[in-house]
Amino acid sequence: MKKKYINKVLEDWNKEFPRFGIELPNGWFGRPYDNIHLLTYIIERDNKIILEVDKQLYLIFTKPIAIEINESTLIISDWEQFTFDRQVYGDMTANCDVYKSGIVKLIGYPTS
Repeated sequence: MKKKYINKVLEDWNKEFPRFGIELPNGWFGRPYDNIHLLTYIIERDNKIILEVDKQLYLIFTKPIAIEINESTLIISDWEQFTFDRQVYGDMTANCDVYKSGIVKLIGYPTS
């Protein structure tokens, strides 16, 4: 995918689904369909896509990556490495997980 195309897909999906849940390669982050997250920042570098969620979760994808949309779900796959960097809600303890394979899903919630 071209650089601008990746950002456009992310931004367009986020306009339609500003609230979402996160499914990591090893399962849901939080309780399925219960936690509500907001995308607070997107930046694309030559070799990375960085998504900031809730101003404290960072989803860092090393390129190349593939992005597709299946109904309300944004699926990010085919990355070289995915880093999930976060601070625990409530006490701000730092945590970081690194994945070498799998997929990440942002499951969009209806806005109505």
